[in-house]
Amino acid sequence: MQLSERFGKQLLGPELLHQAENSSWLLTDSQGEVLILKLYRPTAAGLSRIKQEIQLLDSLNKLNFPAPFYFQDLTGQVLQSLDKFYATLQPALRGHMWIQAEPGAYEALGVRLNQLHRLSPELSQLSLRRHDFETLLGDQAWQPVIDASFAPPELKAELNHWREQLRTEFEFKTDALVHCDAHWGNVIMLEQNKLCLIDWEEAGWGNALLDLATVEIHLQRSPNSNRAIEALYQGYGSRPDRRQLSLAMAVRRMWLLSQIPSRLDIPELSDPLSVFKRYQGHLQELLGSA
Repeated sequence: MQLSERFGKQLLGPELLHQAENSSWLLTDSQGEVLILKLYRPTAAGLSRIKQEIQLLDSLNKLNFPAPFYFQDLTGQVLQSLDKFYATLQPALRGHMWIQAEPGAYEALGVRLNQLHRLSPELSQLSLRRHDFETLLGDQAWQPVIDASFAPPELKAELNHWREQLRTEFEFKTDALVHCDAHWGNVIMLEQNKLCLIDWEEAGWGNALLDLATVEIHLQRSPNSNRAIEALYQGYGSRPDRRQLSLAMAVRRMWLLSQIPSRLDIPELSDPLSVFKRYQGHLQELLGSA
């Protein structure tokens, strides 16, 4: 893939920034501007979601909501590399990531999530994925768990029992635009403490609780979690029902669990059964008392 030719500018690099299911690389152009090249797994569904993400970010920027944006190449198409990965290019944001759970920063995150959820009517024309039951935990989404050769039948049966419980108890509303991956690895603090969410690959229409649940999941092992959670809801402007939030956290855990069998090439998943069992413990805590 000749990036310089496709974008009409001289690009230097790349330098690996992040490697997981997808990868990110740092580049610079001839004027010294730092850019981020993202490579995505080559699936038809992945290409559709990349195009949706670009359209969403374009709409958010037009509404002055802090978000990244992508460069379009000279053909206006998503690039495809020689090894068939899809690629996008965007300018690097000038800011820094928060590493620890600073309550003031979580209050800012609550404000930003509230703003995002309130934008839903203005973006209702966008065709985005729907975070309803069938998309997140329906039979097709759950099939990788059923087929997972590393998981014993009794574990699969227990997980499936909780999946059915969520079908009846959780409100799979699709009335809010949700980021669905709001944790500090996906937050950039810009100048004047302006907070910007990045990595919108999972964004779609769903229950706003899914965003709040994602934040709480990533806070569970933080020493300042109670203060940070309190600040989050102070910024958000309201506090959700704890039972519904626990269900939303379970939905998020179950969805992440269903993705594991297709990602076994990631080093962190070299022992997938141990990850399944860890999630089993989380779900037991969230749902076992019901």
